[in-house]
Amino acid sequence: MPNPIPTSARELIYQRDRGRCVRCGARGSALHHRRRRAISDEHTHCACNLVTLCNSCHPDVHSHPSVSKPTGFIVSAWKWPGREKVSTFLYGWAQPTCDGMWLLMSKCEGCDKIAVLEGGRCRECLIAEMCCTSELQAARSDCGCGAAAARWLDRLNERVGDA
Repeated sequence: MPNPIPTSARELIYQRDRGRCVRCGARGSALHHRRRRAISDEHTHCACNLVTLCNSCHPDVHSHPSVSKPTGFIVSAWKWPGREKVSTFLYGWAQPTCDGMWLLMSKCEGCDKIAVLEGGRCRECLIAEMCCTSELQAARSDCGCGAAAARWLDRLNERVGDA
């Protein structure tokens, strides 16, 4: 049975993951779909949905979904894999992108959640800081500056592939 993963995607993932298992760091030998292949859309064989695993970690991920889901190695069918973080051996928490990169994640200085940060803050905290009232609620309403801050952050995120 031929492998359904396109050669270009396979090469991109092995290059991104440096040929290593992203879970333990051992030599990687299997590409793992984080979201089930039965969900057939443009992200099925996309870099955001694939990670390199070794022959020990790959069956372990499937055998222990209660551990694999919170660490991002299994993604629920209704979620987009490109927005779900993964606990990686090499980078810590990271978010895979469709173009074959890792967006590194850290704890936000404002709210302590794990997120892709800009200047030490998550998107919600940046919007709150830019809003005239400095409250997240106001930033999401029509106060003017909060809406402008949200648009500015959306444009910024589009440049890094997070939109």
